[in-house]
Parts: sequence; structure tokens; C-alpha cells
Amino acid sequence: MMMNECPPPMVQFEVERMALDDRIITIGAIETATRTVVVDYMDNRNAIEDHFWSFGEATLVNNSNATRRIRYRQIIPVPEYHWVDVSNDSRACFDYDNNNIVLTFECEVAAGTESVVSWDFDFPVSMAGDINLDGYVDSADLGLLLSAWGEPGTEDINRSGSVDSEDLGILVAQWKPPPK
Repeated sequence: MMMNECPPPMVQFEVERMALDDRIITIGAIETATRTVVVDYMDNRNAIEDHFWSFGEATLVNNSNATRRIRYRQIIPVPEYHWVDVSNDSRACFDYDNNNIVLTFECEVAAGTESVVSWDFDFPVSMAGDINLDGYVDSADLGLLLSAWGEPGTEDINRSGSVDSEDLGILVAQWKPPPK
């Protein structure tokens, strides 16, 4: 899913989150007159470095007397100026405006029945300033940034619309050359 195809906001519900080392366990449920959604999943949202992973399931229950399309959307915040490559999965998009991974699941559920959707994702994450995506922020990235000065594009680290001194500041603050 492209970033402009991220779905609009949906009904939000309370979940319980528990930290276990660098993992977060999430459990939650919501019930309305027409549907019930129960979720149980784990992810590394508190320790995102070079990849983000999540696995779990959502049980979608149709409480109505007609077949319905039921959707579940999960939003995971990502550290500022980090980007997640979700291009390999149609159920995911990256919301650049809010720096979130958005996972969306939907299915047709017959009246009075349930459907379980499960997932197991592992997406690469690039850090701020790693313009050429080689895992480092170094002189190669600096060269790309300077060659795009004043222009829009992937070198615009903070997504302000053009490459400028703020992008240069972010790149320098994230400087991480390869080991010698």
C-alpha cells in the first residue's frame, strides 16, 4: 500500500500493553451492536532499530443478522525520522505525516460467525540520514543530500518539501559511518 492509501481513522479501543524485555504484548477487545474485535499480538515497537516485527491475531465477530465487511487497523508509532519499508505487504502502509506503521485487515464475515486474521511481519527500517539505504549515515549520504539541496525528494529527511539546513542537521546528528 502506498502512503496515500493508508485508510482513514477507525473506532479506537483500549488495549492492555505489557513490556517483556524489548517486546510489547498487546491484548484488547471492543464490542458494538454489529461487531466484536479481539486482538492479541506482540511487537518490538519499543526497540525498533533496523527492523520492525509483529505477530498475532485478531478475531473479528459479526454480531449482526447480515454478512458484513469487518476491518481492524493497528497503528504502531516509529521513532522520528525513521522509515519502514512496507512495500512487500499489501496490508501495510507507512504514514509519513504521523510516522506510523499502519496495518489493516478486513474480511467478509457471515451473520453470527467469526473470522480470525493472523499476521507475522518483519519489515526493514532505515534510520534518519541513511539516504542510500546501506545501513550507515556517512559521506555517501552527505553527497546525495548536498546534490539535492533545495529540491524535494527522498533526500528531504524531515519531509518539509525540500532539502535544507534542517535535513543537514538531522544527517549530521545521525552520523554513523561503517566500521574501519
